[in-house]
Amino acid sequence: MGRRKVLIYGVGQTGNMVASILELDENVEIVGFVDDDEDQWGERLRGYEVLGGRGFVTAGRGFDAVAVAIGQVDPRRSVAERLHEAGVSQQSAVHPSALIPKDATIGEGTIVGAGTTLYVNPIIGRNVFIGPRVVVSHDSVVGDYALLSVGSVIGARVDVAAGAFVGAGATVMPPGWGADARLRIGEDAIVGVGAVVIRDVEPRAIVAGVPAKVLRYREE
Repeated sequence: MGRRKVLIYGVGQTGNMVASILELDENVEIVGFVDDDEDQWGERLRGYEVLGGRGFVTAGRGFDAVAVAIGQVDPRRSVAERLHEAGVSQQSAVHPSALIPKDATIGEGTIVGAGTTLYVNPIIGRNVFIGPRVVVSHDSVVGDYALLSVGSVIGARVDVAAGAFVGAGATVMPPGWGADARLRIGEDAIVGVGAVVIRDVEPRAIVAGVPAKVLRYREE
């Protein structure tokens, strides 16, 4: 069987990162980039051409899967949902230095950066972005489209809901050590850089500080 031909959707810093991961996978051949910014078409990144935009993807020629390389939650979700609805296969990219247990569940299109560690029985959803040196401890659940920034720590038995964002260096830990102790980061919530979260965060809340407190709520 030949190498899987993969398009990378997004040409920014995240696109560069995803390409660097996929280049280490001997089963993958990067065929180029696509991006919604027409000014990027025909340019090159890491030696690969930006072949076009959404129309190139929907034409479905010359590739087997698309890796969504967008580092913001809402645009990433929008592109991934369009691809899913169109039946386009999505490529995950897991850096070979990441420690992934055999019992991990990882959804389609998820990105895992260098030096990340997932512990026992993690459930990672579809199109999740996990940056470098992230820790996700045992029995935690990370929902679809969530983004865990570089160096963040998700403690044991934490539920990070769909579309939530955890900032760089933040720590999220449940308020207790018992098997029933769980903590939830609500859907589309934002945890600020370096925050320490020890209580549930409501959906769409923006929290920051040590310990983290609500600053405001995201608009609908």
